[in-house]
Amino acid sequence: MSRSQIQLDIHKVLSSLRDVAAEASTRDSFLRVYWYDGELRTGSTTEQEQLADTDGVKLRLGTITFAGRQKGVDSLIVTDLIELARNRAISDAILVSGDEDVRIGVQITQSFGVRVHLLGIEPCSQNQSRLLRQEADSTIKWQRSDIEQFLTIIERATDAENVPPAKIDQSPSNQAELDTAISEFVRDCSADELATLAELEKRAQIPPNLDRRLLGSAAKKVDRLLENEERTYIRLAVKHLARGLR
Repeated sequence: MSRSQIQLDIHKVLSSLRDVAAEASTRDSFLRVYWYDGELRTGSTTEQEQLADTDGVKLRLGTITFAGRQKGVDSLIVTDLIELARNRAISDAILVSGDEDVRIGVQITQSFGVRVHLLGIEPCSQNQSRLLRQEADSTIKWQRSDIEQFLTIIERATDAENVPPAKIDQSPSNQAELDTAISEFVRDCSADELATLAELEKRAQIPPNLDRRLLGSAAKKVDRLLENEERTYIRLAVKHLARGLR
């Protein structure tokens, strides 16, 4: 399943996290939510920008490797945990993770007197490190019914590979290569970004943040700067593809 098929209600998930924190914490006060993700080389997604603009949220971004894996995110989590504990800014921390690499951060944070509560999604035993769960002061489970309150999976009748290519009068000679880059770009788009692209008229301009990511992905695929003909083709084709996926 691609990330574009997952629609997250940011305000609802933040509210749910605050509810968990209120139940687990020994204090009535709430500091903020730290949200960790990987950033594409072509820039932040619309969803990431929305999170960054939300009150009470600190967005921390690592990077996304060419293999599609997040890099540097665990170190950001560990650093924030330790610094908040060292500065006595928190008494309790709710950690949503399953990676054993953050275990050392939990241990050091606890040495400052902070209680760390590990929040996971059922079945936790299959997606969280056993040693990390043992290290936490308490473990909390979100059931499927909890997740469905703020996360929606968008079912599609078709996928990017089955949508016919755009019919454009002057297609470039490397159309097949560019079509591959477009399909990969679309698979990485959020549901909101796909909706934005699908609603654009044929000659309407693509939002700058999406346009940079789109052209950057295609340029990387062909390993050179794009020609004007290629840019025109890509911009028209991605709108066509997005409409076909709705």
